[in-house]
Amino acid sequence: MFSLETYVDKFVKSKGPINILSIDVEGFDFDVLFGAGTVLDRTQYLEFEFHVSGSWKKYHVTDAVG
Repeated sequence: MFSLETYVDKFVKSKGPINILSIDVEGFDFDVLFGAGTVLDRTQYLEFEFHVSGSWKKYHVTDAVG
């Protein structure tokens, strides 16, 4: 298992911008965002799902985007 930042460092060759980043991990999107590190600085458009299950039970959407 990798954090998003580690995954991008290891498997994405380009160091340029990430045009679209879509995260769909069935309720654990907040965990992926938490491990995104500098990847979000490079991301122009981010899409993720908000669930009432998984890690989202402890958080609100404003915790991720605020």
